[in-house]
Amino acid sequence: MSGLPFPERVLHQHIAILGKTGSGKSSAMRDIFEYLLDRKRRSCIIDPKGDWWGLKSSADGKSAGYPIIAFGNFKEPRATDVPIDEHSGAHVAELIASGNRPCIIGFRGWMPAQMLRFWIGVNNRPGFAQTLFNTNEGELYVGIDEVHNFAAKGKIMDPDAGKSIHWTNRLMSEGRGLGLTFFIASQRSQKVHNDTLDCCETLIAMRVAHPAARKSIEDWINSNGDPKFGKEILGTLAELKRGEAWLWSPENKVGPERVQFPMFHTFDSFAPPQLQKKVSQGGWSEVDLDQVKEKLAAVIAEAKANDPRELKTELARLRQELAKSELAKKQTHATPAPAAKPGIDPKAIGRVISNALKERDGEWLRSVRDFQRGIERAFSEGAKNLAGQIHSVAFSAPALLAQVEIPPPTPAVRSLPSPAPTTITHKPLPASNDGSLNKGEKAILLAAAQCNPADRVQLSILTGYKRSTRDRLIQYLQQKCYVEDQGGKIVPTAAGMTVLGSDFTPLPTGSELQRYWLDRLPGGEKKILEFVLQHGGAAVNRDAITEATGYARSTRDRVIQYLQARKLLNSGAGAVVPALMLFDTEVKYG
Repeated sequence: MSGLPFPERVLHQHIAILGKTGSGKSSAMRDIFEYLLDRKRRSCIIDPKGDWWGLKSSADGKSAGYPIIAFGNFKEPRATDVPIDEHSGAHVAELIASGNRPCIIGFRGWMPAQMLRFWIGVNNRPGFAQTLFNTNEGELYVGIDEVHNFAAKGKIMDPDAGKSIHWTNRLMSEGRGLGLTFFIASQRSQKVHNDTLDCCETLIAMRVAHPAARKSIEDWINSNGDPKFGKEILGTLAELKRGEAWLWSPENKVGPERVQFPMFHTFDSFAPPQLQKKVSQGGWSEVDLDQVKEKLAAVIAEAKANDPRELKTELARLRQELAKSELAKKQTHATPAPAAKPGIDPKAIGRVISNALKERDGEWLRSVRDFQRGIERAFSEGAKNLAGQIHSVAFSAPALLAQVEIPPPTPAVRSLPSPAPTTITHKPLPASNDGSLNKGEKAILLAAAQCNPADRVQLSILTGYKRSTRDRLIQYLQQKCYVEDQGGKIVPTAAGMTVLGSDFTPLPTGSELQRYWLDRLPGGEKKILEFVLQHGGAAVNRDAITEATGYARSTRDRVIQYLQARKLLNSGAGAVVPALMLFDTEVKYG
């Protein structure tokens, strides 16, 4: 079991570990993550250098280390469990966010642009950072070694670098509410973006010598700590031994104190190759990779098959081989040559290359056709909606014109004043000719009828539609006169209730309403509502909910918000109360 030279409460906030190469900063972070892995905490390490693979093996290299998944490329090629590329960021983030899969993500040999594309996404598709921000639930510890690769300080020369800074800082500044805690390390602290360092509540300052690096540490001290203590820290930074550091966590009331990090317990993959021991093949930890490999193998294959640069490179290579084959055939005909070696047939080579070109071109054409069909389907659906609206207006045009009172023409007389302007009144646009509803309109109308009235947030929660889709469907229903917006509340009209007909069933009341929702709510909401209902109508403390369900505070509060939006819970100071309608049959829903 690994230990820490500071109280565990320090781990509940972001930490910055700064020091020059060889000062022991990666080793200090290794100590922290061994501590977390010993306690089965969800953990992920971003490893630009590819030297964290030692977590998978014991210190002597003869037995297994931690059962941790190694995505990407590392200094030790055997360490890789699952290969990835720059297109894989979102899928790796989904796998990490959706379960307890401790992992290291190695970028050994990757170009900086490839790392950035993994982090922020390719062709306007989300990457690792955005996907982790949007999908993570529960406690997750993320270590970023050499963090200046993702949040660089200085002039931004590349738009992708700017996006990377944005998502790194957003993860750190807003991620704690999503259960994310970051531990960052850099040997070039003067190159780390100021906002990134400012997000860290704890500083672990190791040996540095460069004046600019000392200045970045001084800036953190002046912003977060007491400058009078900073002089002692800054004056001794150059003399610190390997693994020795100044620790300061002002919010946790820890330090400043000089601490020594112990040697970690797994294989020292940070040491130079000539100093490393041998690792036996039996020393690797075993992890279940079937699901992970299946998902990422398909992603990488698809990305390569649809990448024009990959296709052009492959075509150029095959054409070059074909040209060499043709040249060889000409030379053979021009000058007599000894008998061909058995097994070499230039025509067969030409046929193989020709078939490969046809297959590759066929894949490209299929991708183009699939894209074209998607455009045609989208255009077809849009044309149908437009035709329906035109038909509706055409159907109602005579009725609209009948409401317009047009006075007879008045002769122009210069001495008389001009006639007063005519007021034209319009009746509301009637419903479509056949009164039909599409799936989305029906879901919104049914939810509005059951709540009656319903606010827009309720409708999103009950139907699952995002704001833009929800508002568009409400607009369609308003045009058909099936709903009205009454002060922000959506209310079905008589015509709307008529078109629902037998599809509408009023929600039950009292204890029957409890059973109705417990049978339909997703797991997290059902678990919390069931616990609250066990207390009758009494208020239930939020901490008691955490203790009973095991949910982290951020997850618990988000689930409670969903239940509040459904009008099933009311929230007070540190407690929640079930809605009265869940017990009283006379109280109306909504």
